[in-house]
Formats: sequence, C-alpha cells, structure tokens
Amino acid sequence: MTVIRYLNSDNADLNANAIIDIIKDKNTKKIVFFATYTNRGHQPDSVLPLMAAIAEYEIPSIELIHIVFDGKFLTAVCKPRYSEVKSVLDQAESSGKAYFSNERVLFTSEFEAENAASTLSSMSKIEELNQSTRKKYFSLLCNVSEADYP
Repeated sequence: MTVIRYLNSDNADLNANAIIDIIKDKNTKKIVFFATYTNRGHQPDSVLPLMAAIAEYEIPSIELIHIVFDGKFLTAVCKPRYSEVKSVLDQAESSGKAYFSNERVLFTSEFEAENAASTLSSMSKIEELNQSTRKKYFSLLCNVSEADYP
C-alpha cells in the first residue's frame, strides 16, 4: 500500500475542492475525517482545531492508496472558512462512504506521510458520517453548532 500526502494550498477553496473531488471519485472507497487538538502545546492558535482526513483510494488492478489530508487544511472556527467546511461535509454526508473519529487527533503534518496515515488510521472510535451524526463531528471542529452559526 502506498501513502501520499495532499500538498495543502494556502487557499481554503482549493483544499475544500480537492477533498470534494476525492469524495466524489468512484475509486474512493472510504474517507475518515478527524479534528485536531485545540492547541499545540503552549502556543494558542486561533484557527484550531483543524480538519484532517485520510482517504482510501483504489487504482483498479494496481493498488490501494491512502491519501492524507492534514496540516493547515481546513478550519470551521471563523465564518469565512465555515463555508468550505460546510461544502465538504455536505458532500461527505451524502456519499455513503464517509466516517469520522470522535476522538481528537495529533497534528500529523510534521510526520512522514506513512506515519501520519498510521497515526490517523489507529483511531479506534470511528462512526459513519451521516445526517444524524454530522453535528457530533462538527462539535469537534467548532464550539458553535452549525445550526447556531451566524
């Protein structure tokens, strides 16, 4: 199995569109979303937590690839960025192949891609992302519910 990392853009729209394209792709078998911890040691950061994900993508007759989406990928803690997260979650929810971890994860962007994939894949509490569980995942990304978002 090969592991690759999506090279994040500074443009949140590009990041959101990249993961939406992966979700829509028929070769994507599964995608698991994560929320990072809300701080990095003693350094407060106003954009935390961040969304992270790992997708299982199958190249027919070749192999299964894990694609890691981490780093300063997407955040829902400010209004301008919420729209990108909402678009991703709308697509994920309707895909039938999206899941999420209900435990916060480490910041894996400084790990080698294989170690990042291993760390994210080791999360044991995974739930299907659907209409009834979406609010549970969103609560890990933001302290305001989607329904109450201004």
